[in-house]
Amino acid sequence: METTTVINWGYEMLAIPFIIILIIASVIIDKRRRKAAPERQGRKDVQTVLDQYGEADELIILDPIRGSEANSVIAVYKAKGIWIIEGEPVESQAIVSATFNNAAVPYTENAYQIILNTTLDHAPLIHLSVGRDLNWAKETFEQILSALE
Repeated sequence: METTTVINWGYEMLAIPFIIILIIASVIIDKRRRKAAPERQGRKDVQTVLDQYGEADELIILDPIRGSEANSVIAVYKAKGIWIIEGEPVESQAIVSATFNNAAVPYTENAYQIILNTTLDHAPLIHLSVGRDLNWAKETFEQILSALE
């Protein structure tokens, strides 16, 4: 009597090529995103921004703990019509409005942020972290609204 062996490949063997394809696709998509994103220079400090653009009409401190870093301060230049946000210039008229919210997920500490709505193609929304203190976040939001007027 002759015996035959049947190989049962099952669904596990079909999943392996699918996983490989997903990994390759995610690497390709990530490379395209990095290529399309505007290149950022190294992290700037506030003094570098002030040296480059001159004395600001108004400095809005987003995070007092990291107040010396350019990404924690908004420098408003009313005469020049620009805001320096995260170390990068943004034309004042490109900022349409601002909103305020708590970005925390359930069961975590508060994480307040201010979101600037812009007309910029590469950054229609600019998310600015303002920390965990509600009063600080409200005051910062009021400063931004005042500067938008």
